[in-house]
Amino acid sequence: MSYSSLFKEVSVAMWVVVAFVKCYVICGVPYIALPIATCISFQNNVPMVMQWKDVKDYHTKKGHQGGF
Repeated sequence: MSYSSLFKEVSVAMWVVVAFVKCYVICGVPYIALPIATCISFQNNVPMVMQWKDVKDYHTKKGHQGGF
């Protein structure tokens, strides 16, 4: 992530591979996939959810964040 131009190239290349798949939401998982999913989501206007590494035992007690 320290090299933003390379980071953008990686996210664009990943989107090219999966762009033909009809998707309604992108899911980011900890750790490095989360910022990549965020970048893909913003660049392609696709909603994103985040999968927690562990289900939280407090607050909402969910394993994910975001609506879909």
